[in-house]
Amino acid sequence: MAETVAPSVRGRQRMQVVSVLATSATATGALAGFVLGVALGVPARLAAVPVVVGAVVLLDFAGVRPLAVGRQVPRTWTRAFSLPTAALLYGARLGVGPFTVLNTWLWWGAAVLGAAAGVWWSTAVGAGFGLTRVLVMVAATRGIEVDMPGRMARLRGGERLVRLSAAALALAFALVACNDDEHRASTPTTTSPTSTPASTVPPAVVDEGVLLADAGPGFTRVPDDDRPGLGPLDLAEAAKAEADTSAERALLETRRFRGGHARAWRAADGDEAYAAVYEFADAAGAAAYLQDGLVTLEGRGAARYAVEDVADATGFSQAERRDTGAVTSHGVVFTRGARFFLVVVATARPDSTPGQAAALARAADAQQTASGG
Repeated sequence: MAETVAPSVRGRQRMQVVSVLATSATATGALAGFVLGVALGVPARLAAVPVVVGAVVLLDFAGVRPLAVGRQVPRTWTRAFSLPTAALLYGARLGVGPFTVLNTWLWWGAAVLGAAAGVWWSTAVGAGFGLTRVLVMVAATRGIEVDMPGRMARLRGGERLVRLSAAALALAFALVACNDDEHRASTPTTTSPTSTPASTVPPAVVDEGVLLADAGPGFTRVPDDDRPGLGPLDLAEAAKAEADTSAERALLETRRFRGGHARAWRAADGDEAYAAVYEFADAAGAAAYLQDGLVTLEGRGAARYAVEDVADATGFSQAERRDTGAVTSHGVVFTRGARFFLVVVATARPDSTPGQAAALARAADAQQTASGG
């Protein structure tokens, strides 16, 4: 019985060791490929491929030693650690070519070509190298009928296969990425009403008659030149409505913003009112921008509420702290076709309610209807 059990146990142990080796080598190889892909960042161009290949061949022909540790995995790890731990460490080191012995510059050539194809291609090249290296090592040491010199000969042959496979894989990835890049550059872009790039959306001047004309008793109109973001708005001016101007500009471009108009009012007690209308290339862009804004408001802790007599409108309230003290903003957003509307009333009064903002929203909706918007 012992004679039949022992081989089975050894078989399971071998499978466990091989699994740990392969997983560890693949993981570290992928990590090395990712790091090199980010660090090298070689542009994907067909012209780079022969340069890299030529450099690798020249370095090998000249006998220049590849950059590598130049030592095999320490055998003492099997005595210092348990078998699974030693396998994990072995695999981690085997997965990265320069961490052991390299007899050719092919590994570095593969790394550069992988980076030329892109970070994720580079990661795939590293993972493929690590996995193949372990599989070749396992195949070379399998079977008791092969003596040690025979094993080493098979292992050296396998290592050459690993390096050639990694270089070929990276070369293929680089060629695919380069060809795809050239194809994108040479293929004309077709446009449609639903896929018009932001850069080609024609700007528009929004008729100021669409916008709320009055904020009600007690409010005085703030001149448009009093602060940025008032009056007619192009893309650059509209982006100034948010503290992160570059992010807001990118969002407006994505939603295909065309133009806008904004006004502000101020009351004697310090209350402020604001109204804006943005026009987008289509209704889908306006609706998407509204949803973007609601997500941002939720992130800022704003409370949302329904608004009576304004179809599909959403109200919100949020507290913030300014240089002058605590302020509560009540606002309403809604869309009408390709236009996005916003009204806000900001006040320092602790007993304020959303009623005034809701009233302004109803007036703004009526105004855009009367103007034919």
